[in-house]
Parts: sequence; structure tokens; C-alpha cells
Amino acid sequence: MNEIGELETEPGEAPKLERLFLSCNQLNSETLINSFKAISFPSLRKLTMFGNYIEDIEPVLKFLSVQCPSLTELNLDGNPGSQTLKAKLGPQGYKDHVNSLFGRPISLLES
Repeated sequence: MNEIGELETEPGEAPKLERLFLSCNQLNSETLINSFKAISFPSLRKLTMFGNYIEDIEPVLKFLSVQCPSLTELNLDGNPGSQTLKAKLGPQGYKDHVNSLFGRPISLLES
């Protein structure tokens, strides 16, 4: 496990970033949103954040749907919030819910 619990970022855009792997760290919902709120990722297609401490998944999903307009693959598996939402909605319900938040199909990867 890595020990990244906070991300230092500069405001702006990451126009060429297509893949971002932040798995097995200590990131939570608040840290993630606060770290990335001033950055847009117009080309990001794959985001992998399994195995963190993201408990409140809804704000993270809504945030990513705006900040990452090209996102097509997402892995939030192994976070408390995704496990809770999957248990509540079932696997297909979870997938449908994520797709409705993004307004487009998102491939949900599992670790």
C-alpha cells in the first residue's frame, strides 16, 4: 500500500493526461475533491482509484463527471463507499446509477 493521503496540485488543466492510477493509497472523498477541484482533465479516459478510503462516493462521482468529460473507464472498487452503494443497489443498479450520473456509459473496472 502506498501512503498518499493528500495531493498537491496547481490550478489549471492537464490536457494530455489520459490515464491516472491512484490505487492503494489513503485518499478519501474530501481530499480527492479538494485536491482536484481547480484542475480539469479533458483527455482523461481511465481513472483507477481502488483500495483507498473513499467513503462518500456520490460527490466523487458527480465531481468526476464534470472534471473528466472524456472518462470511459473507472475503478473505485475496494473503497468503502463503492462497496456500500453496490450492496444497496446491486451490481447492475450500481452500474446504471454511475452511468446516469455521467450521462454516458462508463466501464466500471474491478480490481
